[in-house]
Parts: sequence; C-alpha cells; structure tokens
Amino acid sequence: MKFSERSINKALYSHFMYYEYKLFNSFVFNWESDFFGISKSGYSIEIEVKISKADFKIDKEKKMYSWLYGTKDMKKHDHIIGDLTNKPNKFAYACPHGLIQLTDINPVYGLYWITDTGQVITKREPKFLHKEKMLESKKYLKILLDKFYFRNIKLRNEMILHEYDLKYKQKRIIF
Repeated sequence: MKFSERSINKALYSHFMYYEYKLFNSFVFNWESDFFGISKSGYSIEIEVKISKADFKIDKEKKMYSWLYGTKDMKKHDHIIGDLTNKPNKFAYACPHGLIQLTDINPVYGLYWITDTGQVITKREPKFLHKEKMLESKKYLKILLDKFYFRNIKLRNEMILHEYDLKYKQKRIIF
C-alpha cells in the first residue's frame, strides 16, 4: 500500500468511528489539524499525520499563529505541552508502520501506526494535556460551529457546481 495523508485519515476515521465528531485538515486551534475528533465523553484528540521522516522533522519546528496571544512566534509543540489554553485534550501522531518510534516523540503524545492493510495499531495512547471539555466551553463551541458551518457551505457550493456540470455535460478543469 502506498501511504498518503488521505489513506491514513481514512484508517483513522474507521478507528475513531465511535467519536461524536471528526474533522480533517481544519484550523480548530492556531494551526491546522490533520485529524481532529471529539469523543462521546466530550474530550478532543488531535492527530498529526506524517508520511515521511522529513515531514516529521519539519513538524517539530512548526510555528503557530501567536499573534492571538500577543507573543513572538511560538513553536506549536511548545504550546501543546505548555500551560496555555486553546489546545486539544490529547495529541498523537499517526504514520506508516514503524516510521516514528516512541522515543522520537514527547511521552505525553500518543502514537498510531497504520499497516499496509489500513489497520491502526495503537503504540501508545495519548495522555491528557488538560480536561476542559470543548463542548462545554462557549469559546470552543463557537469555533467548532463555525468549522462545521463553513465546511457545510463549501460542500453545498461544490454540489451545485457538480449538478451544473452534469446538467450541461461538461467536465470542470481543476487546478
């Protein structure tokens, strides 16, 4: 199996099928989350998908949009581990089997390996970074409602274009 972010997200979607909400490639916090979910108990998890060692190394240096906090650019992982709020309850990596080792990541992070058949192997469950439930916080609830609203609008507009293309038997060129 050739791994892509999409194939790993598909495996994660199945693995977290009982989660109440699941988003892909969304800005829930001050950075893009590859996979973001909220469990039925109300706790969130963010999973960073990596398909190469180079991609993983770059991730360690990623900076977030710190203008929201009035600070100089802060590394994403310093924020996740630090005392600041506005972060998921849990954080993990997902990658092809064996690409990232437990010794490569922070001990509070989880690690999921994806096999060639799309099975998810839990190498380590992530630990809680905090216990504030997103759906009980007005700040987080507004952020999440906005995400779902704009995602819905985008899908609706794509559907309208698709129906138009079918009606007039044309094929749209996508750049």
